[in-house]
Amino acid sequence: MTQDEKQQFIERMAAEIGEHFDCVQILAHDSDTDTYTTFEAGSGSLFARLYQAMRFSEETGETAETQEDDDDDEYQHTGD
Repeated sequence: MTQDEKQQFIERMAAEIGEHFDCVQILAHDSDTDTYTTFEAGSGSLFARLYQAMRFSEETGETAETQEDDDDDEYQHTGD
């Protein structure tokens, strides 16, 4: 599949999913090439997609911080 075909594919998928949801944003990375190629497509309100991405980013960061805190607790020495 060429780069253009991949972009067209995710655009079709975003449009198809968008028939059932208010907003859709797809981000994809192609590791089949020697270069870093990303693809994106969406449907629905741009502002809703941006807000959704912001919320996802915040939640992902909070999850990572919680996991780090849990790891720290696991290795704390409580004394003998």
